[in-house]
Amino acid sequence: MSRADRVTLRAAERELDALLVAEAVNLRYLTGFTGTSGLALVSPELRIFATDFRYVEQAAEQVDSRFEHRKAPRELLGAVEELIAR
Repeated sequence: MSRADRVTLRAAERELDALLVAEAVNLRYLTGFTGTSGLALVSPELRIFATDFRYVEQAAEQVDSRFEHRKAPRELLGAVEELIAR
């Protein structure tokens, strides 16, 4: 079972629909990403990793392929709604 799967199960136990991870140390644990600008959204149906243009190549190398990779504007948190809607 992947870390994302375990996190999703724990979130469901707490009756959360999804979990947004943006803190660097937690993001690294969850996805393997070591950059400074990224976020991950995990739910039973979603595995999305987003970063800005500076880290697209790094994310492709580091982030688990089970995550859908997306390029976002530099202000990541402001783009969460747009990222989910795609």
